[in-house]
Amino acid sequence: MRRVCAIASLVFALTAFTTPATAQTPNPAPKKKQITHADILTNFEIIAFGAEYSGRKYDYVRKWQNPVVIGIQGITTPEFEQIVSSTMNRLRKLTKHRIEIRYSHGMKKAGYLPKDFDIRKAGINTVIYFYPRKILARKMAPNFAGAELRRNPGQKKQILQRVENDINRLINISTCFANIKFAVKHQPKALKGTIKAALIGVPAGLSPRVI
Repeated sequence: MRRVCAIASLVFALTAFTTPATAQTPNPAPKKKQITHADILTNFEIIAFGAEYSGRKYDYVRKWQNPVVIGIQGITTPEFEQIVSSTMNRLRKLTKHRIEIRYSHGMKKAGYLPKDFDIRKAGINTVIYFYPRKILARKMAPNFAGAELRRNPGQKKQILQRVENDINRLINISTCFANIKFAVKHQPKALKGTIKAALIGVPAGLSPRVI
């Protein structure tokens, strides 16, 4: 089965919980296989109840409850920023959930950011990394390994190298990918599965049709 882009996975994590389960199967396009309810359920289980790469299964839907605040890191292209913007606009209309792109190279270049803008204080909880393949893992590794680095500060070099290797493996087998961070384990049951942050990697240079 074709791998799902991490941006689409992020979208599905929201819509799977907030849209009706009785959505109609779309009419098949000519000469294309009709999507069945079984196909929809299978894909729902893969994205909502499982981790594609680890094979881990969950007994609850992983979902966003807080607003999604996006920052895009890297020298983006207008085409890529348009893809992200249009996807999030569509999702915002479908779910009525607050979704905002608060930072990107394009916004900074166009002068859309306040003069006193501080990315560290911007409340961003979803970071999309858009870098060439050869440096993408190095850019993402510190945040991917954040908790482990805090627990083992004396092993920073070894941890970052191992995490970079793991990320490079994902780059080689995926169009794009995500690391989802959840609310702490001792939260009330109602918050179980709540997504608190997401890190998304997208190699620069991909065709817009692939993304």
